[in-house]
Amino acid sequence: MRMRGERAAPVGADGACPAILLAAGASLRMGAVKALLPLEEGLPAVCALARLYESQGGECLVVTGHHAEAVEAALERFGSGRVVRNPEPERGQLSSLQCGLRALEAVSPKPEWFLFAPVDCFDVKADVLAELHRARRSAAPEILFCIPEYCGKHGHPVAARWAMAEELLALPPVDSARTVVRRYRDRTLYVPMRDAGVLLDYDTPEAFARRGHGFPAMTADDEPAAFPGANQV
Repeated sequence: MRMRGERAAPVGADGACPAILLAAGASLRMGAVKALLPLEEGLPAVCALARLYESQGGECLVVTGHHAEAVEAALERFGSGRVVRNPEPERGQLSSLQCGLRALEAVSPKPEWFLFAPVDCFDVKADVLAELHRARRSAAPEILFCIPEYCGKHGHPVAARWAMAEELLALPPVDSARTVVRRYRDRTLYVPMRDAGVLLDYDTPEAFARRGHGFPAMTADDEPAAFPGANQV
């Protein structure tokens, strides 16, 4: 199925759509903490992204793990996001998503939808989130996921109905959220976007340098995101 074209609300508030920002990785290939890399206006990435998500839909839960103290200190300094720490980040990205979902389980009422994305998806913009929120608000009841699309490839952030939380939590931590996303491809709304930013993540210093220091703009073919819901869903 396809379609074209303040302050954060509490997680359980009517219409709020909380985001889970996955920032627990070790950043081994980058050689620096991805969550702390400076984005626009010099803000650490994790703070800039948490502010962005909160400005659009609801509370942002930032899942920390490796480098937790440094990431959490940045969040406290800039007043962004709510920390959820993954005590075993070595189990992988899905384990961090599950930590965020367990934190949302404690909220009443539960949100109808939630978003999730890794912290190294630096090019998500406000217009992308606005379009994604419009899509999920108008989605038919049978739609379980809304996923941004660029040139036929599927990216991030992923919007999921709360009904999907139980299935994601049931997966073994070594699995991938992609397992559940692919299970419901026929109940997914792919939302076309105007630029390749929804497909890109940043794993190396070279990739990040191209983004921020005068190198040519990245395109969808440069670095497809290895992320649940991306490219091959």
